[in-house]
Amino acid sequence: MPAFLARPKGLCHQAPAVVFDHSHGGGYDIGKKELVDGRSYMQPVPYAKALTDEGYVVLGIDHWCFGERGHTSELDTFKAMIWQGRVLWG
Repeated sequence: MPAFLARPKGLCHQAPAVVFDHSHGGGYDIGKKELVDGRSYMQPVPYAKALTDEGYVVLGIDHWCFGERGHTSELDTFKAMIWQGRVLWG
């Protein structure tokens, strides 16, 4: 699964971790890039910088239909997953 892992500079010990779930906002091409690039309607500093500055390791993935996993529409993916007993955010 396409993902970014951000960690504090010089980290050489265990640290707390956060899983970053990108927003929807209709930006299917953005996905995990929101972690490092931010979005205009979110906080002014991208979450990767804000969280690593506080000592957190951060994992941001491309959820279904977003970023590198955006090869089918959300509606088509949702329908297929329902038939399989799965959900997009499960």
